[in-house]
Amino acid sequence: MDDIPTTFPKNLDLNSPAHLAPDDARLTAYALGQLDGDDLADGRAAVEAALAGDTALAGEVDAIRAMAVGLTAALAAEAEATTVAGLTDVQQADVRRAAERRNRTLEIKLPRWWPVGPSRTAYLLRSSLAAVAMLLVVVLPLGYVAGMLLTSPRGIGALSQNVDRKARMSSGAIDSLRAMTGDASNSAGAAAVVPGASFSADAAAPLAEAPAIAAAPNGRSSVRQSAAPTAAHGAMEIAPESDGLYDMAAAPEDRSSQPIPNLPPDLHATAVAPMRYPTPEPYPPYPPNGEGYNNVVDNPFQRVTDAPLSTFGIDVDTASYANARRFLTGGQLPPAEAVRIEELINYFPYDYEPPRTRDEMPFAVDVAAHPAPWAPEHRLVRVALKGREVESDRRPTANLVFLIDVSGSMSDPNKLPLVQRSMTDMVEQLRRDDRVAIVTYAGEAGIALESTPGSERGAIIDGIRRLNAGGSTNGAAGILTAYEIARRNFIDGGVNRVILATDGDFNVGVTSDDQLVQVITAEAQTGVFLTVLGFGMGNLQDGKLEQLADKGNGHYAYIDGEREAHKALVDELDATLVTIAKDVKVQVEFNPAQVAGYRLIGYENRAMAAEDFADDTKDGGEIGAGHTVTALYEVVPVDQELPGADGVPLRYQGRSDDDTARGAPPARGVSGELLVVKLRWKAPDGAVSTERDVPFVDRGEGARGADQDWRFAASVAAFGMLLRRSPYSGDADWRMVLDLAEGGLGRDEGGWRREFIDLVRHAQTLSGGDR
Repeated sequence: MDDIPTTFPKNLDLNSPAHLAPDDARLTAYALGQLDGDDLADGRAAVEAALAGDTALAGEVDAIRAMAVGLTAALAAEAEATTVAGLTDVQQADVRRAAERRNRTLEIKLPRWWPVGPSRTAYLLRSSLAAVAMLLVVVLPLGYVAGMLLTSPRGIGALSQNVDRKARMSSGAIDSLRAMTGDASNSAGAAAVVPGASFSADAAAPLAEAPAIAAAPNGRSSVRQSAAPTAAHGAMEIAPESDGLYDMAAAPEDRSSQPIPNLPPDLHATAVAPMRYPTPEPYPPYPPNGEGYNNVVDNPFQRVTDAPLSTFGIDVDTASYANARRFLTGGQLPPAEAVRIEELINYFPYDYEPPRTRDEMPFAVDVAAHPAPWAPEHRLVRVALKGREVESDRRPTANLVFLIDVSGSMSDPNKLPLVQRSMTDMVEQLRRDDRVAIVTYAGEAGIALESTPGSERGAIIDGIRRLNAGGSTNGAAGILTAYEIARRNFIDGGVNRVILATDGDFNVGVTSDDQLVQVITAEAQTGVFLTVLGFGMGNLQDGKLEQLADKGNGHYAYIDGEREAHKALVDELDATLVTIAKDVKVQVEFNPAQVAGYRLIGYENRAMAAEDFADDTKDGGEIGAGHTVTALYEVVPVDQELPGADGVPLRYQGRSDDDTARGAPPARGVSGELLVVKLRWKAPDGAVSTERDVPFVDRGEGARGADQDWRFAASVAAFGMLLRRSPYSGDADWRMVLDLAEGGLGRDEGGWRREFIDLVRHAQTLSGGDR
C-alpha cells in the first residue's frame, strides 16, 4: 500500500488541525505513510497534534491501516488462486513465466479532470475497486493461460497466438476503469491510477501478474512487469525462435541407443521420454549479497595407510536442495557454497528396507558398490540407513512451540505469509491431545499463544493468522522464551520440540553464530529438540540456520513454496516430529588390502575426528521416523593410482604392529572385506551410545546390477559436483546426470525425481550446456 498516491483539493489547508475531521483525506494519507516527505512535514505534524488529543481520530487511523492490511492479504490470496491443479510447482512457474514473456507497457489514459475529494471513505472505496479491476484485467488472463496449458492440444505452444487474443485490454475495460476509480492500490500487483496521468495500452501484449508502477519523465505513468525473480518453483521460458511447444504427449526422441560418453555401457539406461524442455531465458540475476553461507571445501581423497577411518555425523537436512531449486527456477546457478551434496542426496525418499523388528537397531543398514559413473575404474559405495517407521496414530503426544520471526525482514510474501500458511497446514494434521504454543520475536520476544491443546484447533489457527511483521530481530530472546515454554509443558515420553521459522536475520541481542550455537547447545540438553525452517530470499542466513539445527538435535529445511511446506510439515510430519535415534555417528574403516584410498562425497561440515566416534560427549546427527540417510564413498582399489597422490600406483599396503597386536587381520589374503561400517547412536532420551558393526564384501558387481535408488543417488551426487564445479567430478557431465536420473526414476511418488530432471535441464541451459 505504500505506493498509493495522495491528492488533495487545492483549497485544503494541510497545516490546520481545524480542518481535520473523521472523513478527512489527511487521515488516510497519514495512515498509509503519504505525509512522510519533507514538503509535507508540517502537515504530518498537524495531523499528529490532532491525534494526540482525540482518541476517536486515532481509532480512525488504526481502522485505515487494518483495511490496508486486509486488502493486501485479499489481493495476495487472489494471486495465489491462479495456480492450476495437476501441474507440478516447476510447471506452475513455467506457466507464469510464459505469460510474462512479452514485457510491454500497459498505459491507460484518464482525463485530467478526474474527480478527487477529501473523503476518506470514498478514497478507500476507489482503491478497493481499482484493485478488483486490475485483478480482472491482470490475474484472470493469467488463469486463462494456465487453464489453456491443460486443455489445449498444443499446451504452452498455444500461448503465442491465443494469449494475445484473449488477454488484451479492450476499450471497454478501460472505460470500466474510468467508471470505477480514480486512485488505486498498488499492493500485490494492483495498478495505481493517478489523476491527471495518462496511460496507453499495447493491445498485443498479454497482461502478467504483479505489475509495478514506473513514473515517466513526461508525467505519464506506465505499468511494467517486474524483472525480479519469482519465488515460485519453476521458470520455463519459451525462446523467441521456438514455437513454444511443450507437448508431453509427443513421440519421444529415441535415446536408448545413444550411449553417453565416458559412462560404462552397462550403466546406460533406456531414457524416459524427454519433455522437449525449451531453452529458458534466465531472469536478471538476483544477487544473494545479503545471504549468508558457510564455505564448503570438497573432501579430498585420503590414502588408507594415512587415514584408515572416515568418521562423520549423519545429516537429514534438506535445505540445500530446496534453496538450489529456488536459484535454478529463478534463472541462475546457485553459489557453490550453497550446495551441500549430502543434503541434495538426502532430500529424496529412497525405497530402502526398514528394520524388521523393534528389537533390532532403530534403523536398517544397506551397503552396495558399483563402478563410479564419472570414474569407472573406481567403486562408488553407498552406505544407506532407513529409520524405523512409526504409524501416525501411534506417534507419541506432541508438545510443540512455534517460534516465529515477525521482524520487519519477514514482511515479504514468501516469508511470514508463507509461514502462516505452512503452520496452519501442519496444525490441521495434529491430534486432539497434542499441544501448541506460539512465541514470536522482533525487537523482543512475546507469547502470542500459551500452550493450547489440539482440540482447540481454531484458537491455534487464529493465533497464527493474527501475526504481523515489523521491528528488529532479537532471535536469542525468542529462542530462550520458546524453550522455557516447552520445558514448562514437557511431556515425558512425548515429542517435545521447538519449530523455528525465520530467515535467520538476527540483529538484536545475541547475534554472533558462536553465541547462538552455545545457547542452542545448552537448551538441547533439556530434552527439547529443534526444527529449523528457513524462508525467503535476499537475506537468508543459511549458514547460521544450519548450525542451529545441528546443535539443537534437529534438522533444517528451506521452504521455497507451499508444495515444499506440505512435503516437510504434512507428508513427512512423523519424520519431522519423532526422533528415533540421536547422536548417530558413522565410522567406516577401509581394508588396506582392498583399498588404496577413498573420498566421502559431501558431509564436509559433519566430519569428525576418529577418536570422537566413541566419545559420547560429542554430538552426532538425529534420525526421524522413516527417515533415509545416504552416504556415498568413491573408493580407489589398491591397483589404481590415487587421485592427487604422487602418481605411484599402490598395490600392497601393510599394517602396523599395533594393529596386529590388537587382533586386526593381516593386510592381504585373509579378509575379503572391502570395509566395515561402524554405527553408534543413543536412544532419544538416552545418554549412553550403542555400537554395531556391519562388514561389507564387494562382489565386484557391474553397473548393470545397480538398483534404481543407487542410480538416482549417483545422479544427484554428480549434479551437486557439477553445480559446485568440484575438482573431483571426473567425467561427469549433464547428459550423464540426466541418464542416471532417468534410469533411477522408479515409481516416483510425489513427482520429486521428475522435478529433479527438470531442474537438471534448467542447470544445463544456465551453464551453457557444458560441464
